[in-house]
Amino acid sequence: MFQYSEDEELYLAVVDGVEFVSEEEPELSDEEVRDLAERYQENLPRILDFMLPALEEFYGKLDKAELPKALGRPRIDLDTSEVSYCEHTLDESHTIGFEFYDDFETLENLAIDG
Repeated sequence: MFQYSEDEELYLAVVDGVEFVSEEEPELSDEEVRDLAERYQENLPRILDFMLPALEEFYGKLDKAELPKALGRPRIDLDTSEVSYCEHTLDESHTIGFEFYDDFETLENLAIDG
């Protein structure tokens, strides 16, 4: 499932629209990766509720229904338990990310970096 990218020097996989990365070859089974992608999708409403206040403070009023499209494909770093949105369309100079724990039950440390 994971392929090594020489360009990024990371192991990469895309499952159900979610990109997974790791510096070392992941020890997760294909089923575990699929389950994590599913849990991300299931928790997306909670994730958006978590992110929206800070995003609106930074970008102004946003349409929650359109936000998943604007955020683009999530990248889950398996080494750090972080989700990042590097290809979002809210601006061209920032990366948006947060940390997650317990299969997305706990969401912390939203950051808008640029």
